[in-house]
Order: sequence, then C-alpha cells, then structure tokens
Amino acid sequence: MKLHGFSAGVEPGGLHEDYEIKILICYLLSALKDPLSKSQMNEVLTGNSLVNYFQFADALEELVQDGHIEVIEEMRPEGEFYRLLPKGKMTALEFERSLPLTVREKSVNSALQIQKKARLRSQNKAEIEKTKDGYIVTCLMKDIGSDLLRLSLFVPTKEQAERVKERFLDDPEILYRSVLDSLR
Repeated sequence: MKLHGFSAGVEPGGLHEDYEIKILICYLLSALKDPLSKSQMNEVLTGNSLVNYFQFADALEELVQDGHIEVIEEMRPEGEFYRLLPKGKMTALEFERSLPLTVREKSVNSALQIQKKARLRSQNKAEIEKTKDGYIVTCLMKDIGSDLLRLSLFVPTKEQAERVKERFLDDPEILYRSVLDSLR
C-alpha cells in the first residue's frame, strides 16, 4: 500500500488511498437522508481520524469535478452543502463493501450525531445578556406555533453563561424534561 506524505492524523484502520476516501465520501452521502456540509464531513472524517484533511479536501474537489457530487446552490447561505449525483450513488453502491465495516459505521453514526446537533441548534436558541451584576441566559425551545419553553437564568460570570448556553443547545430536551418533572 502506497502511503501519501499527508497521511498524518489517520489512526490504524483509517483510509490512506485517494480512491478509498472518494468511495467513503460517496458512501456517507448515500447513507444519509440529509446533505452534509464540507465542515460537517470534515468533522466526521478527520475528527474520527479516518482520513487526512488534505486528502479529504482533494477527494471532495475531485468528486465535484468528476460529477459524483455537487454543491447545493440553494443552501449556500448556510454553508457549502453537498448532494450525491447518480454517478456518485453508483460508486457508493458498487464499492462500499471495499471499505472496512468499522469505517462505514463510525462515519455514518458520527454524521447522524452531527446532523442531530445541527437540527437542535437551528430549532432552539440561547441568548446571553449582560446585566450590571452578571449575566442573564435566556433559553428558548421553539415549536410549530407558540414557544414550547422560555427560561431565563441569572449567572454571575460570562464563562458560566457560555457553559449554560452550550449545554442547553447541545440537548435542550434535558432542560424541558427536568422542568416538567419538577412541576408534576
């Protein structure tokens, strides 16, 4: 197996060959209902040490140029999201078994978690407001009509406010369930 100079950061069992990385990208897009952005794919593939960033970036660009995937223009304001084209779908179906099962499972599971987190963050809001003696964090869960939950909480430091905001946005259902449970 020929290793590239830019294969640093790839753990044992990860992919080193350009063609394997292209197959993995096609497989990943094929396995998911929703498209992925470049940064989401990067987080999935390099964040799990499955591929090297430079090889990933090159493979992604080549897949676009070769007509396997395309940038979804209508989603550009949100980022650079990609969709699989028929040629890429065929590549994924024909060659997915050439990829290690652990790589396939790890990439899909990680992508699903990233998509869930992105959905939660788009549906829920948390704002930090400075007051004279600390910070107010307002957490908001939206529903189809009215807000499902709106909660404001005082904390004394900016660090605590940021931590509360991030924890809420990571899993707003925990707060919602806790409030309901304590009011029953």
